[in-house]
Amino acid sequence: MSQTIRSQLLWHLEKLPPLSPITLTELYKLPFVPQGKEHAVRAALYGVCVGRTVSVRQKPKKFYGIRLELHSGKEVVLSLPGLPREALNLDHGHGGEVNRIIKRLEKGYGKMTIGFWVKSSQRRSVEQAASAMRKAKARDIKACRLCEVEGQTEPRRVRACHLVSRRSSFWRILDEVERTKGAIFTDDVSLLLDKRLRELEVHSDSNFIVTLCKEHDDLLLATLARAFPRPAVGGSQITLYGAETAKASPEVPILKLGGEGGSIVLLGKASLQGHWTFLLRTEESTVLDLLDEDLGGEKVKVAKPRWAKGWKAGLKILSQYPWVAFYPLEVHREFAVQILKEVLLRDEQCDKETWLNLCYEAVKGDLHQEEEILYLRKQALLVKGFKHANEMDADLGVAGLAKLENPM
Repeated sequence: MSQTIRSQLLWHLEKLPPLSPITLTELYKLPFVPQGKEHAVRAALYGVCVGRTVSVRQKPKKFYGIRLELHSGKEVVLSLPGLPREALNLDHGHGGEVNRIIKRLEKGYGKMTIGFWVKSSQRRSVEQAASAMRKAKARDIKACRLCEVEGQTEPRRVRACHLVSRRSSFWRILDEVERTKGAIFTDDVSLLLDKRLRELEVHSDSNFIVTLCKEHDDLLLATLARAFPRPAVGGSQITLYGAETAKASPEVPILKLGGEGGSIVLLGKASLQGHWTFLLRTEESTVLDLLDEDLGGEKVKVAKPRWAKGWKAGLKILSQYPWVAFYPLEVHREFAVQILKEVLLRDEQCDKETWLNLCYEAVKGDLHQEEEILYLRKQALLVKGFKHANEMDADLGVAGLAKLENPM
């Protein structure tokens, strides 16, 4: 009986619009759930839900729900259309896998050839999914699915977002086709690649595409990324969600600042539920040197180091120092856009170009984040241009402006 309940529950979740809110109370009322069998529904849902301890142990082939903590702090379970674990693992857990495919092809065909021709084709892969993207936006009434869940009424700019990135889908299929055909640049391969991409559900099916605003797209991607183990680092496996199999500390550097004498590091770690906590680690001599250089030796009251829950709290402990004015050495890929936004929002004296370059390098290879960094850079240049124009106006004065407008 429990197996029947499970199969019917998964069929029900698969048929819901992607990212629909799920409550256990609603599921218990479904016609195929006999009284007294609620535990079977609960067990089935948790076993196929991203972010649940049960699914981490059971490693299902497909996921039908995602446990998500919204910006408001509210935790919800949202439906998924049967996302293949393998696709999500390649997309998020094995970020290095796509790069390994690219390097293999670069070795066989030449780095410039792959960079110029094949990466351009990857960007154009949107054409194969264009119809499904339009269908998804029409289904979602061109409104962010998660804004709706949060009760956000203010309209935001939205876009059609793949639950599994087009980038990983493209390179995975290209790798399979190239290994089968032993070539890339032939009509036969091009036709097969196009056919495989159009047939790949996670790439070209509207059920695997949702309408999201930029803020909620980032939230969803970050949550999915935390649900899968990262590749081994330095011989020790690091899992950001702190699974029992981790051999090394789950702490990872989020932001590293410093100078010649040492560094200030904001550390982060994520729980099994995907909740981030942060700790600021400093070398006292380094802090004093940096403060002498940037604040003229001004005293700064610093709180005792402790783990702070959530990005806002992490930013607060970091802001005990004028961190934007320090020299950036390293930034975590997942937080690069958020950190850069904070840098550009502040009017403190700093080398913004260095911050921009560092953050761009951190996200390189992720087209979505690359575009966001370039957009922020364009905004920063516009602001800089306006400030420069205002300064010139102030220097010239009214008489000087009149002379420029009427030189005769």
